[in-house]
Amino acid sequence: MLWAVIGYSLAHGVPHLASFEPDAIKDERTKALAQMVAVSIDPEFADAHEDYPTRVAVTLKDGRTVEKMVVFASGTAKNPMSAAQLRDKFFDCAAHAKVARGNAEKIAAILDKLGDQASMSELWPLLRKA
Repeated sequence: MLWAVIGYSLAHGVPHLASFEPDAIKDERTKALAQMVAVSIDPEFADAHEDYPTRVAVTLKDGRTVEKMVVFASGTAKNPMSAAQLRDKFFDCAAHAKVARGNAEKIAAILDKLGDQASMSELWPLLRKA
């Protein structure tokens, strides 16, 4: 599955929840790029158990290699997401859960002021399944 997500990311950019759905994985460009992917465990990281460092190396047609390493995954305490990234992720998750955009925006607004809320009475109806 990892090869498919890498293929998707190469074709379409940052993966979202929909990137893991069958239609996304069946995408012809994703499949073509995924067939070019080889996944292996970097011996340098074999004993990593908490930080999950990742190295991606792309070999270009001309033989050059472009490499990027990230020691701490995005969203971890050592590499926290920005407020904008968190908000984007929230709306992606809400859309995947079939929460109407208007309701998702109301939920986000309530959560933005969570410490200031005198009551959660406005939140509970928004969380119920329709």
